[in-house]
Amino acid sequence: MSPTVVNNINWRGTNEGDALKAVSFGGNNSSGFTALIGGYRISNGMFAHEGFLGSWWSATEGGYGSDAWRRELNPSNSKVRRLSFDKEDWVSVRCVKD
Repeated sequence: MSPTVVNNINWRGTNEGDALKAVSFGGNNSSGFTALIGGYRISNGMFAHEGFLGSWWSATEGGYGSDAWRRELNPSNSKVRRLSFDKEDWVSVRCVKD
């Protein structure tokens, strides 16, 4: 994706999501990220979208007001979603060893 498209909000790209998703999550994992379905936890303690989507914090802080950016993958969509999300909610993180 071009930098302009990467910074757009909502679903964008073509098949970049498939490259990030584990095969068991409907992707081809060609990037090696091996994304799995984890859903997220909202600030009141309830879990949402378990078994339906994967959601990760972005390293880029921003979003609306005091929100942060997150990235989202869905097994039935080949694209990647970018959206603003409340920092009090919990989504997945990926740790990378240098």
